[in-house]
Amino acid sequence: FAGNWLYTSPSPKDSDIVILFIHGGGYVTSSPHSYATFLLRIIETIIAGGKTVSLFNLDYSLAPEAVFPTQIKQAEACYAYLVEEMGIASEKIALMGDSAGAHISLGLLCHLHDPIDGASEVEKPGTGVFLLSPWVSLFSQNGYKEKADSDVLPIQGLGRWAKLIVGGKRPEEVEPYAEFVKKVKGRASWKDILPERVWVSAGADELFLHNIG
Repeated sequence: FAGNWLYTSPSPKDSDIVILFIHGGGYVTSSPHSYATFLLRIIETIIAGGKTVSLFNLDYSLAPEAVFPTQIKQAEACYAYLVEEMGIASEKIALMGDSAGAHISLGLLCHLHDPIDGASEVEKPGTGVFLLSPWVSLFSQNGYKEKADSDVLPIQGLGRWAKLIVGGKRPEEVEPYAEFVKKVKGRASWKDILPERVWVSAGADELFLHNIG
């Protein structure tokens, strides 16, 4: 995986909170650097509340060159780096993702609970998961048409990007780690998968609103 520390104080291991941020962009575009101003404002708010904080930006590989489950495995490698190499207690870590980054965050939590390849043994993050306008389904476009004129995201573009991410795999291979609207056979309950603290945002005019709700 690739990425960078946007901010550390006093050090990642000694910070009260460590944020692992995963950027959006439909899996096909954008980078962590696009979110710097937004993330620095979050950091300022945490510091103003009397906490120390460090934030790591994951720079995952984009589709179509990288397909499922590449991004989840890169997020896992990054999370393991924080816990195992940096010595950060899992209870201090918060996952934060925007749009496709929120989708990867949920996929990572599913993977930590029930590993895709049986390899993960890392505890889930204890501070919580924060999902900003999450893209919660690669397969469902429920409610998209109603918001077609109010959201900047293109409906047809989302459909194309989803196909690129899936990379020709069968839905049943992907859905346990990528379909978060409907129940998926064999997947554990969200009570077991998610950390205790979950925060979700959704704008009234966005395509994803119906599925998020």
